[in-house]
Parts: sequence; structure tokens; C-alpha cells
Amino acid sequence: MTDMTTRLAGLSPEKLKLLAREIKKRNAELRNQPDAGGVPASVLAPIRTAGTNPPLFLAHPVGGGVIAYHDLAKYLRAEQPVYALQNLDSSDEDEQKPLRIEDMAARYIEAIKTVCPDGPYLLGGSSMGGTVAFEMGVQLRAQNRPVSLIAMLDTPARVIPHMTGQEGHSPLAVELATLASIIASGYRKQCQLSLADLDVLKPEEQIHSVFHQLQQQQLISANSSSSAFRIALMAFVKNLNALEKYVPRTYDGEVAIVRAQDTSSNMKETAGELSDDPTYGWQAYCTQPVKVRFVPGDHVQMNLEPHVRLTGAELQRFLDEAREN
Repeated sequence: MTDMTTRLAGLSPEKLKLLAREIKKRNAELRNQPDAGGVPASVLAPIRTAGTNPPLFLAHPVGGGVIAYHDLAKYLRAEQPVYALQNLDSSDEDEQKPLRIEDMAARYIEAIKTVCPDGPYLLGGSSMGGTVAFEMGVQLRAQNRPVSLIAMLDTPARVIPHMTGQEGHSPLAVELATLASIIASGYRKQCQLSLADLDVLKPEEQIHSVFHQLQQQQLISANSSSSAFRIALMAFVKNLNALEKYVPRTYDGEVAIVRAQDTSSNMKETAGELSDDPTYGWQAYCTQPVKVRFVPGDHVQMNLEPHVRLTGAELQRFLDEAREN
């Protein structure tokens, strides 16, 4: 395992060991459902639809799935509706067209308007999801729509590109090793992969090799399909590339960060010098003071039991304060 794949394991706080199963399940349920106002049904994932408060919309981390938000929602008030925004299936998109955070945010805005046409909007997300939520807030404010809060869960304003220091290797090999590392992190393990061994293989052989190594190491279920793994890889790579290229614009609304108390070496390498800034670099893009509260655990652990209880409590405090303002 290279230093690069180890440090990038912190990009997603989800239990990505379940990603292939979630993709397979969601695709089976949603692929043939009709669109709602031109928005694919699979984008918007209801977690809790009942409640009297304005709904909270949580954008996905880099893996594209939203499993972890189900645990988080348990520790929010019963009257708080919660919806997740996911992009588990990128097969319907042009593979040659780079995905941008700006385009993703615009698509998700159309999705949340089917639930909440006029706002006020409560936006959030973990890791990359916080970045997507921020851009959604920027675009909604430009449309003169009310945004009460953008809540980020351990989200740096910028991340170091994943090919930094790895220019001699195949990009696909680096991306496969990175995804394998993230999946292994869901088990708090490391996946032993050699970039040099992957480099000598053809692209299809690289994907096949990593998929079977993950199965052999029991990091992916034995009944997972290679097609589901390929979908996970496509979503992950497009999301990661979009995240690395995104430059935040200025935002004049309320921004809050729930940040992990333990900044792991992974996140220090991923976020660089921004790790030393309590706001993770976001204050430079915000006209109002960014609120920050710390919770136990690291980038991954803060979203897992037992720490997710406190993460949910701090998020709820921010939601309560936004409603009172």
C-alpha cells in the first residue's frame, strides 16, 4: 500500500465496504422508475419524510453512496425530515465529459425542488458532500432562494490531487488502489495492492485483478458482481476528479462545520496546510464567520458508532440555531 492510497482513505467516511451491495440494490429498484421533473429518481434518496421542520438535504461523499446518513439521521430530531443525494450510477452520463461540482450541484438543486420548491433550504454533507452542499448554496443564493444553513461534516475547502507524486503510474491503477484503500478503511484494515503489478496489466485486467483481490481479502462480499464494482469505480473516479478541480466561490450565508477531533495523518496529507485551520480553509470563501464544533473520532470514525451519536447532536444544534435565526 502506498502513502498516497493510505492518505486518501480518509476522503470518505462511509462504510464503503457496503457500496457494491447498495449500488446493486438501488439500481434494481430505481433504474426503471420514471423521472420526476426530468430528475432521475435515483438521485434523491428519502431517509425520513415525516416532520414539521424544513427538510435537510445531505449530499453524498466521494463514493457516491449515502448509507452513513441513515445512521446520522437517527440522532436528529424526529420532526426533522432528511433526504440524501446520491450518484451511485454514472453509466447514463457521457464518460468522456468531465464531471464538475457546479454541474452536480445544479442537478441536485432541481432534485430538492421536487420536495421543497421554495425553501428555506438546509444543506449539508460529509467530506466531499460538504463541498457539493456549499456549491448548491452558492447557486441557490444566486437564484435569490433562501438558504438557512450549509453544514459540513469534516470537509476541507481544497484537497491535494490524487496523482501528486504518482505520475509514473497508470492513472487507473492509482484510482483502483485508492478505491480499494477506502473500501478497506470501512473495515479499519489496509488492502495490500501493488501499483507496479497493476501497471503492467491492461485496463480491463487491472479492474478484474483488484475486484478479485478485494473478494479474496473479504473486503467485498463474495456475491458482489464485477459490474457493480465497475459502477462504483466510475462514480468514485468522476467524483474525485471533480472534487480536486473545484474552486469555491464566495458565499454570504451561514456555514457550519462539524469537525473530527482527531486529524489523522491521512487527512493531513489530503488537506495539506488547511488541516491546521479550524475552518478547514472555508473562511476564505465566506463573508460571515464560519462556525466550528469538534466531535470525537477521526474523519471516518465520527460517522460510525459510537461517535455518530455526538456528530448528530452537534449537527442538530446547528440546525436548531439556524431555525431560530
